[in-house]
Amino acid sequence: MSTITNNLTAQEWTTLYETFKTKKNPDTDVLQRFLDAKYTKKSTTPDRDAYHYAYMRALRVKLESLTHEPSPIEKTMTRSQLYSTDSPLWALDMRPRDIIEIVEAVTWLKRYGTEQQILNMFDDIIDFNGKVNYPRLNDIYQ
Repeated sequence: MSTITNNLTAQEWTTLYETFKTKKNPDTDVLQRFLDAKYTKKSTTPDRDAYHYAYMRALRVKLESLTHEPSPIEKTMTRSQLYSTDSPLWALDMRPRDIIEIVEAVTWLKRYGTEQQILNMFDDIIDFNGKVNYPRLNDIYQ
């Protein structure tokens, strides 16, 4: 097996790709190495390509949320306040799969909803521990 950039083999990269999907707080050094690797997942359909790019964006947000040093004010803010100030800390304790779903809901609400609905989503659908209430999230699309 050939070694790729950043000392990750294709197999290691693929294993990490799958492993990170369910990790709320992965090791930041490993995540950074993974994101720095010059390897991409080969997809067979446009939908899979779109998911790959959304997933990689979610991993970058996840890394930012884990490495961003919160300011004193950020420590007191709600998820909606963190989101509205562009702080990556809104994604703290969330799995990348959940980040993808929230970002997609934000995109949908920007088109069909209101700014207040977006802010409410962060505080009403994501609990303190970063768990997404999917039945309530799905209600947004009704």
